[in-house]
Parts: sequence; C-alpha cells; structure tokens
Amino acid sequence: MKRFNPTSLTLLALAVFSSGVVFGQSSSQLPISRTSGIIDVSAPAAAFTYVGLPFIKPAIANGELTSISGTTLTDSNAAFGDLTTTPHALQIVGGPGNGAIRRITASSATTVTVDSAITGIVASVSLYVIIPEWTLGELLGATNQAGLKGGTSPGVADKVQIESGGSLNTYFYKLPAPPFDATSGWRLVSAPTGSNQSGARIPLQGGIILNRQAGTNRTLTLHGVNRVGTQVAAIVTGTNVLTNPFASATTLATSNLQAAVSGGTSPGVADQIRIENGGSVATYFYKLPAPPFDATTGWRLVSAPSGADQGAVSIAAGKSFVLSRRTGTSNWTRTETFVTGP
Repeated sequence: MKRFNPTSLTLLALAVFSSGVVFGQSSSQLPISRTSGIIDVSAPAAAFTYVGLPFIKPAIANGELTSISGTTLTDSNAAFGDLTTTPHALQIVGGPGNGAIRRITASSATTVTVDSAITGIVASVSLYVIIPEWTLGELLGATNQAGLKGGTSPGVADKVQIESGGSLNTYFYKLPAPPFDATSGWRLVSAPTGSNQSGARIPLQGGIILNRQAGTNRTLTLHGVNRVGTQVAAIVTGTNVLTNPFASATTLATSNLQAAVSGGTSPGVADQIRIENGGSVATYFYKLPAPPFDATTGWRLVSAPSGADQGAVSIAAGKSFVLSRRTGTSNWTRTETFVTGP
C-alpha cells in the first residue's frame, strides 16, 4: 500500500479543491500508529465523479468498552461530551468486532448510542476510537470554496449526492436571486428554499457523488489521516455509497466485494455495483453459474452479462462506488495490505 510520512497526529487538511483552504485539527493519542497522506482526484466538467474519502479526521477519544447493552456502549473511564451536534462515528480498532463502523446517535459523558448493534463485540476486550465525520460544508467549503457551479435554482447548478440510510440526498449551492432573495448556501434540491445544509453528514464509510454541469475541470485534493488495519463497512438494503478505504487502488477481484454482495445468474436478480472512471460510469454484478449449460462465474458488466470477466476493473484511490443492495444487510471487509521494498 502507498504509505506517507508519519506525523504527530496534528495534521488534518480539509478536503478541498485546489483553490480551497486548509484547516488543522488535533487528536488524542491513538492505540495504533497512523500516517498522513494526500491524493488528487480529477473532477471533470459535464461528468460524474465518484469521490471517496480514504483519509479521516484524527480521533478525539479512544479506549476500551467496559459494558455493552444493545446499541448503547459504555466506557466508564471516558468523558465524551456532545458527539451529535456535529457528526461523529465509533470504530472498533481492536479485539472482537475489529473494523466495524457505526454512526453515533446519542452520547453522555461515558456512553454512546450507535445506529445499529455491532455483532461480536465484547466488554473489556473490544477497543474503540471516536472519529469526527466530514460534513458537506467542511468538504467543499461552507461558502463553496470548492468552486462548484452554483445557481439560483437546482436546475442550473452542480449537484452533490450523499447517501443516508440506503437512499441518496441531493444538494446544490444556492446563489442569491436579487432583489428579493439574498440567501445563499448549501441546500437540498428537494427543498431549495429550506435550511442551510452545510452540516449535512458524510458517513465515515462513504463518499460523495459529483454531477457537474458545463464549466471548468477541477482537481479535488484530499488530505488527512490514513485509515489502517481492518475496515468493515455496513451495507443496507437500497443504495450504498462506499469509499475505497485505503490510499491505493483495488480491483473488483481483489476488493473482497464478492463476499459482500448477492450474486445471480443474471443482473436482474443480483446486487449491482456502479464504478466511475474518467467521468464514465459502468455497472457490474457477480455472475453465478446457471447449470447445466453455463458454468461460468465472476464479475460481469450488466450490459454484457455473458461477456468477458471484469475482475480487473479498478476502483482507484480516492474514489467511491455505488452498491445497490436488493435486500438484506451485509458487511464489506477490507484489510490493509503492505508493499515491501525500496
């Protein structure tokens, strides 16, 4: 895996376009070593770009779970404070449940409540970190420092899609419409005159989808702290936007996605994965054999289900992908790999 120079965990640069601003954050000491990194992602005009977030903010707390009751997790030695006014996630980083990520929905001084139970975690054995999640305004700038195309209405502006609970919410940057409307800021396409959405949460395991209109090609520069170890993304029924969690490319064949999806003898009965490359989007499924005449298996294009194997298709560093889950839940597990040599 591509590795970067170690830091004292004080570097966290905001993920912004090349014209944007860089912000810093500090972190408590983690039970594991992390490094900082940077990746440029091209975001061409008049095209889709699936942006992943391989870099995270530094953790603000860590420790050992001392008791567990359903979705309520306790560390009797903690002093958490408010973890919901701005979004935070909990990740298990050691022991049973290692790698699992959950959104925090409530907190007290010593407890957090997460959005779904974590299978297998054990009190006094499982270790955790608390990580602030990105928001729309942090990622692209509260006043659109990213330089996306704004508009007085959604139809003329670039769109940003963020997954929430198996469906996509779509945003745009609203510009004033003088003389009667002086408001500006991030808005839901479904509520263009509604409240400012700068604080919209981007899930720790997720990314964003940019749908850009005509304009200037941009470069999105992603900075932050590398994810390390095992990363387990929870998949729900519906639409899941998932990030390639490490700062190196993977492929459909090497990603371990086969273990997370339901395959099928045809695209219509299988989960589907959309991958963007250079502004073009293609859709894939995992093909199962159809005895007695068809023994073939492997990744295939939905548009060519009997065509060539697509296992070598890349999911680049700094990219996300969309997994459409037909029914049920599953987990996608990725483990950090290392490359030795000069």
